[in-house]
Amino acid sequence: MSARPTLAPGLVVLALAVAGLACERARPPDAASAERDGPPSRAPALEAAVARLLPSADLAGAVAELALPPRAFAEVVAPTYRGLYERYRARFPVAAAELAAQLQRVTASGPPVLHARRHYGGDATLSLAHARLRWALPVQAESWVVEADGVVLDAVWVRHQERWFALLGLEEAARAPLADRDAVCATLVERAGRAGACSDAAWMAIDAALAEDAARVARACARVAHFCR
Repeated sequence: MSARPTLAPGLVVLALAVAGLACERARPPDAASAERDGPPSRAPALEAAVARLLPSADLAGAVAELALPPRAFAEVVAPTYRGLYERYRARFPVAAAELAAQLQRVTASGPPVLHARRHYGGDATLSLAHARLRWALPVQAESWVVEADGVVLDAVWVRHQERWFALLGLEEAARAPLADRDAVCATLVERAGRAGACSDAAWMAIDAALAEDAARVARACARVAHFCR
């Protein structure tokens, strides 16, 4: 009878962590291939909406009007994110001021060329924070980013009842409940966003914190500590 192969202790721990993650994760954080095959990849109506913002005498005020109202927020975001509305609205003014400042910079030399495109987790041109914002939305739900003269604006856009809104501040709002439970874990999550083991673990940690499941937070944060170092 041949000897049964054995794994080194470190490999056993890693194998169990990966297996546990596969079992616990209810939704993949990066559904890029499915999303690219879904709704249209262009949004000229969004380009027109952003173009109408640019000449506003009060650009900061115009951007501040892009916040989702409560009912629309609940209909747009994934179920686990619906309890974040107050945090989203609290963070919106600061993020809106930053977007207004960016819009002023890109228009300093004249009206920019605008290009709207689908927002998906596997887009390597996005910031990590914007990649993480895909986790806040149902799989295959439409969301968009806009380039101004090739520069990606610091906003993710969604449409509700033919009106465009921005998810400004939502990514920070989503990490806040995790930071309340494990500040180190929440800091490491900022390294996630690209497809891979770090993002898998980070998504699960945020999801567990939003569900107020302390045991799942602990397990997920142990994986974050391993994969997001």
